[in-house]
Parts: sequence; structure tokens; C-alpha cells
Amino acid sequence: MIGTFSGNNSNRWNVLWVAALFLAGCHAKTENTSPYVRVEQVDGKYWFVRGHERFLSRGVNVLEMEDSSRGDGRYYRSNFNGHFPTWYSNVVGRLQDWNFTTVAAWSHDGLCATSPFYYTRVVPFGQWNEGDTRLLDVFSEKYAAEIDYVAREHCGPRTNDVRLIGYFLNNELPWYGEHGWPTSQKVSLLSRYLELPEGSAGRLKAEEFVRIAGNDKAAQVDWAGVVAEQYYKLCAEAVRKYDPNHLVLGSRFAQRAQVPVMAACAKYCDVVSVNHYSKTGVFNEEQIGQIAALAQKPVMITEFSWRAMENSSECQNRKGADVTVATQRDRAACFKKYITAAAEQPYLVGYDWFAYHDEPPAGRFDGEDSNYGLVDIHDQPYTELLNAIREMNGRVTSLHRATRTRTPAYDDHILADIRTVVVRGTGRPLPAPVLFANNMTVMQPYGDTAGGANMKVNVPNLIFTVNGWGCGVSISANQLKTYADGSASILGATQLVIHLRAPAGIDFSPALNESGHGLPDKQAFDGVEDADGEAYQGPGTTSEDGWHEYSFSLSEFERSPYYGNQRGNETIDAQAVAQVCINFTGPAGLEKQVEVGNVEFR
Repeated sequence: MIGTFSGNNSNRWNVLWVAALFLAGCHAKTENTSPYVRVEQVDGKYWFVRGHERFLSRGVNVLEMEDSSRGDGRYYRSNFNGHFPTWYSNVVGRLQDWNFTTVAAWSHDGLCATSPFYYTRVVPFGQWNEGDTRLLDVFSEKYAAEIDYVAREHCGPRTNDVRLIGYFLNNELPWYGEHGWPTSQKVSLLSRYLELPEGSAGRLKAEEFVRIAGNDKAAQVDWAGVVAEQYYKLCAEAVRKYDPNHLVLGSRFAQRAQVPVMAACAKYCDVVSVNHYSKTGVFNEEQIGQIAALAQKPVMITEFSWRAMENSSECQNRKGADVTVATQRDRAACFKKYITAAAEQPYLVGYDWFAYHDEPPAGRFDGEDSNYGLVDIHDQPYTELLNAIREMNGRVTSLHRATRTRTPAYDDHILADIRTVVVRGTGRPLPAPVLFANNMTVMQPYGDTAGGANMKVNVPNLIFTVNGWGCGVSISANQLKTYADGSASILGATQLVIHLRAPAGIDFSPALNESGHGLPDKQAFDGVEDADGEAYQGPGTTSEDGWHEYSFSLSEFERSPYYGNQRGNETIDAQAVAQVCINFTGPAGLEKQVEVGNVEFR
């Protein structure tokens, strides 16, 4: 997610920064006397350090006087009629009361320039447009020249600012091709480079790469690392050329990126930054800990939040990160749980809440309409949430100082981009095909409704519109003997076969959910017959017109990183399969209709 820029580029004053030191519990003594913020490891724990003080940064994103995305006229604006000095005084007092230390990304330039708080900046490298070409073409001379220009304009004027922590080298870059997370099996960063104009630097390099490494999934992961090496080298060197005094804070990964991408980021940056949302409030210690272990650098959480259906802005929470809870009390509880766990991680150096105010209930510039704010669109604080934030912000330094947790050893299996999956029971093949479900079974719809996707089920027909990450149906067994939870055995199967009537050109893929499945931060995944609740994604395909039989080899399925048990046995527990799913991923924006026939295993 992103915020919006506002204000001017003034950096004339470095006054009152000392006032930030009185914030409750935010600092501890050290001997580093540099006038600029650095990172330091003390007793195995990382800190931001400035002068004789060390601290955890506690920031708020999108601190602006008025929302520039105005929707239908209902949008955030302060209660001070656009009068900056009055708003400034009000917001500084609020942040001090809530025990924050940092004006974070996409905030008012005047606030960054003159407030008593530390601040961070996102440097907008690359061309951010509808097709998101920010990583194209990092090998060209033109791209390098643009990087140099942007660094000079954004970093040069701030070289001597002692309250600036550092710079982010962009936000949620499209390392997977279309976005900062996997979306289409047909689009990768490698495929996008191969589509560049003939003779361009990036296409020539990609063509040479494919001749040597091929174009399978492993090659696509490696190519992302090749691009990352060039991107981070160019950007970090340009930043340090014009501002050698401040930190390079990574690029705000959307949960994670491919392993070689994260390694390249760590090579050139002082901090690795991650936007880490968690619907249940569980901080993913395993994943973030492994990112820290891979990087051997401190980690900063640069976006997290929760949105409640109970809110005073009338936000419907239809689009945006799916961290929806029922009430403001739930938001407060999630914050406490998340930050308690995060503060005890020795690699943590800070966290930034997204965002200061609610989004317009009719949607901001990209349609997001979420109750992410500390204040509503009428500039009224969410008191119950802020009471929890005030308390935890005041405790995090002592929690971090006292923790005995250590950064884990790196386990390349946990973050592996490609995993080898075992299918249980294939040693004794099925003597005949097994009918899992016919066209009159229960089909449960799901999808990225927040992103504009829609799925309607009128068994056996599906009427849907793909947007965001897509939509689909989960299909339950009705033709096999089932266990108490509805799962069934398919032991001996090596293929999944789905009968489908569809128009030509629909992109879809199959998935399997084992008994015990659930969201990744579920506390236990206890399925029947020792199944451990993993979810598996199959290879994608494109429909042909009319009735067709689509066959998928179970050996080509991969464990889903977005659903199911992430700590399981990486074995398709065929003795207890709960659901077969069909995921529709394209084309976007057009209503389609398909008819589902038999689902069987062979």
C-alpha cells in the first residue's frame, strides 16, 4: 500500500529534535557519538543509534493535513481549515501523547522538516504507472541516469539533517512480474524483460540468460535475483553518492520476495524492510526471523494495521489488505499481541503503523476504502485503539532490551521459493479412477472481493468476475466415504481431473486443502488420519471452448504460502483431502460463466 505526498520540500530547520527524547521509554544509553542515526548490535539485539541514545523507531505513515484522494467528498481533513501551524501543533502533541518517535513514509514535508520527531523517506525510483514498470529496464543507461537524478533531487538536500533516519528504495516492487507477490503463473519478471523492445539492454541480457538457464520456475527466481542485484546496486550507490550520512532502509517487501532478491537487498542496504500484515494479530516470527537470518541485517516492519467494520468514517473495508476485524476493541487487541511479539525479536529496529487517518469511504485513488486510521475522516481519534498503542509504544524498549530471544539460524528450507512435494500413497496406484464429487456437490465461493473480484455459485454454474488476485470455489466430496470433517481418502492417486465447460481463454489452476486446513497463523492444524492442514496449488492452464477434461499431475503441486499450515510435512496427505479448489485468475474485469462437471482422481 502507498500513501500520498503533500506539502513542500523544505528542509530549512533541524530544530527541536531533542524534544523527541522525552517520549516514554524510547531510548537507552550507548557510546556512539555520531550526529546521524546508525544501526548497532548490542548483546545480540539491534537498535537505531544516534549520539548517546539508542531506540526503536515507532512511526506512523501518511501523516498529512488533508487527504488528496477525495472520493465523493467524504475524506479526511483536519479541523483547522487548512492552517498548517495549528494542525502541526495538534499532530505533534498527539504523536507525543501516543508515544511515537517517527514521522514515517508519505508524510507532510513540513512536518518532516520541522517537527521534533525522527523521519523516513520513500525515494520514488523507477516509473510507477498502471503497468508498474519500476523494475524495467534496470540494465539501460537511461534507467541509471534516472536513478541518479532522483537520488540527487530527493537525497542531496537532506544530507545534513540529523533527524532523518534514512531512505527506502521504493515500496512493494513487482518482483514477481505484476506485483510484489505472486499473481499470474504466466507473468514473471523474466517474461516482462523478454517482452521489452528488441535490442534493448534488458531484453538482450534476458535472452542471454534464458539460453544458459532456461525459463522454468527456478530460472525465473534466479532472474529476479539478477535484476535485484542491479537495482539495489544502482539505487544504494546513488543515494550514498548524494547523501553519505543516512541509512538505506531496504524497499518495503510485501511480506517477502524471492530469496535471491532479499539477499541482494541485504547486500546493499543497512536495514531490510517488510510490510507485514496479519489478520489475527500473530506476528510471523518464523518468516520474519528467517528473513533476518538470511540478511544478517536488522529488520523494520514498515506497514501493518487492522481495519474494523465498526468505524466512524463509514468505511466498508472492501479493498485493501484483508486485515478486517469486527470492532475497535479487536484492533486494539491485535496491536497488543503483534507488538508484544515483534518487540521481543532481537533483529527488530522499528515499526510503522499504516496509517494516520481513515481512507475515504468511497475509495481513495486506487479504490481502497479502509479503516486503517488512528483518526477517522472527521479527525476524531479512535480512543480504544490509541490507548493500547500508547501503552505498547511505551513498553517496547524495555521488552526489546530484556528479551532473551536470538535471531534463528538460517534454514534455507523455510524460505525456499520452490519446494519438492511428496504425494502420499502413490506406491500403490489406484486400480480405477475415483469420483471425488459430481456437479451437484457443495461449492463454496471465495475471492479477492476487496480487490473487486466476485463469485456467484448456482450449482453447477459459476458466474464470476476476476480482479485482484482472483476468485474461486472450494468443492467438497460427495461421492466418497468421508470422515467427520468431510474429508476423504484418495490414496494411490497421481492425477487430479476436473471436467469443465467454459469459454476459451479463462486462466485457472487447481488446489487441494488437507483435513485441518486454515489460515497460516492458525494455532493448530489437527486433521483427521494425521493430516496436517496444508494447502497445495497446482499448475495453471487456460480453458478451451466447450466441455473439456483438464488433468493435473499431483507431483507438480506446490505448497501454498498464503493458506494452510506453513510448518507441515510437505506431503500431500492423500489419506484425508478436505477440498478441491478451482482458482480463476484471468482475464480481469470481464464477467464469465463456467459449468463444473465431475471432479475425480486417477
